[in-house]
Amino acid sequence: MLCTNCFDSDFVTVKKSYKIKINGVEKVINGIEREECPECGFTMFSQSQAIALDKKRVELEFGSKTLLTPYQLKLLRSVLNLTLDQVSDILHIGKNSFGRWERGETDITPSMNLLIHNFIDRMPAAKVNLIESEMTKKILDAKRRIFLRDKNVSLGKYIRECIEDTGILPLIVCERVDIKEECLRSIENNKIDITSIGPELIYRIAKFFKATYEELEKMLGKSYELFHLGSEVSYIHARVVDNTKCLTRGEESSLADILEAISTTYPDESPTVGIDRDFLDRVKQYFDAEIHEV
Repeated sequence: MLCTNCFDSDFVTVKKSYKIKINGVEKVINGIEREECPECGFTMFSQSQAIALDKKRVELEFGSKTLLTPYQLKLLRSVLNLTLDQVSDILHIGKNSFGRWERGETDITPSMNLLIHNFIDRMPAAKVNLIESEMTKKILDAKRRIFLRDKNVSLGKYIRECIEDTGILPLIVCERVDIKEECLRSIENNKIDITSIGPELIYRIAKFFKATYEELEKMLGKSYELFHLGSEVSYIHARVVDNTKCLTRGEESSLADILEAISTTYPDESPTVGIDRDFLDRVKQYFDAEIHEV
């Protein structure tokens, strides 16, 4: 076929590498056929060559997406507050098929896996709660912003602001860290003696929220100080302790912020308490064990 660019020579079929982007990552497909003019270098794809290239692209895209687990599929509905009928209608998938994938009775097909991944990518609330890499990225971004705002932040406030900034659901945190939501709220609002929590749980919380031991140690000290300050600020303490079940998450957060503000504005009024060194050493053992495993 005559070159449609220079009209001086016929196209010749050649095999060359072709670069494409899959989920923002550049990939190279080798041995892709196309037509090339030996005179001017102009290239084009015939219809069959274009179809073959598209098939290779789809294969790469399928392979780039991890297979969604039954837990993730069930969590998708929970995060988006959708019934089985609703999610099946949105995705144009049979209700029975989605239900079987959720229950782990059959594996999701590669094409449906890609379809649901693409759906998740368009839903920020679902993406951050279901996709590990997205969750990690959001937490690290939030961590940087939080420490820029407040270098003396408590563990409670750090967790609270991480959850607010990332959109990660408390339900997800509780499941991943293996903690009850009531306990998580108490930690968030510095309403619990942090040393009464097992060192292993503190370690799991730190790992989930991407805190190093050095960062954690400082935040634990602040939380310990604020817990004792709360017991001395009677009007706040009375409302929090006696009416905890009546307070919303936002109201509890507001009371915790008041304590943080008092501690910052009147540092001399804060109780002179120090967190138990033995407790910190036991927490550090988990971080040290992780290093040795690596």
